[in-house]
Amino acid sequence: MKRIEKSILVERQFDQKTTVDFCQLTSGFSADIKLLKGTFVIDAKSMMGLLALPIRKGAEFNVQVEGADAEDAAKAVEGYLTGTDK
Repeated sequence: MKRIEKSILVERQFDQKTTVDFCQLTSGFSADIKLLKGTFVIDAKSMMGLLALPIRKGAEFNVQVEGADAEDAAKAVEGYLTGTDK
């Protein structure tokens, strides 16, 4: 099983719609996707988790992705958070 860890600077402004879109994006992968900020570890497929940890433009998160489709999931997450997926 492949595991990828990287630090990502958020360049997209998050609101309710972008949070829902991000949750739907991550839920499309079988890989485990976690966002880490300080002592918090959030399941990126959990709407409640994402709403509990405000994601703001300019914030830096560590992302851990583990699973069969980890590479594709990591690219998609990075693209979405940095706004380069457009």
